[in-house]
Amino acid sequence: MKRKIILLMVLIAGMAFSINAQEVEERVRAESRERARVTARTSTTPSVIIGSTGIDSRGYVSIGGDEQRVSLNLSKHFDGDNISSKADFEVAEGQSAISLNLSGTCEDGDITITIIQPNGDTMKSQKITNAADISWSTRIPIKEGDEKKYVGKWQLEVKANVAHGHYNLNISSR
Repeated sequence: MKRKIILLMVLIAGMAFSINAQEVEERVRAESRERARVTARTSTTPSVIIGSTGIDSRGYVSIGGDEQRVSLNLSKHFDGDNISSKADFEVAEGQSAISLNLSGTCEDGDITITIIQPNGDTMKSQKITNAADISWSTRIPIKEGDEKKYVGKWQLEVKANVAHGHYNLNISSR
C-alpha cells in the first residue's frame, strides 16, 4: 500500500512539473512571437541568420539537447497597402532540417509570398486572396548531398496589391 501511495505521489509530482514546464515554454514562445510581430511591423528590410549564434532581435534561439534550434517568425498586417519587399535569412551548415509554416488571410486585394532556396529554386510562391485563408507547412530534412540546395542564403519576397489582410511566416531549423 505504501508503495502505491509513493508511486502515486511521484506520478502527480511529475505531472505538475510537466504542466509548469509547458506553461513556461508557451509563455516564452508567446513573448518571442510578439517581439517578432512588433519588429516585423516596423522593419522594412529584415535580415536574419538561422542556425548560428548571430541571431538578431527578430529571431528566437533555444538550445536543447545536442543541437541548436532556431525559429524566426515574420508577420505583417496590411491596410490597403501596395508594397514590394525583400528579405533574406541564412541556414547555417550543420543544420539537419528546416521547417516552414505560412498562413494568411486577405479580405481585399492580394498578398504574394515567395520563398526562394539558396540554389535559386522557388520553394513556394503563394498568393493570398479573399477566396480562402491559407495555411501551408513543410519540413525538409537536410541530407548529405543536399547542402547546396538548402544550406545558405534563402530569400523571401512579399508583394501586396491594395491588400487588406495579413500573413505569418515561421521558419525554423535545427
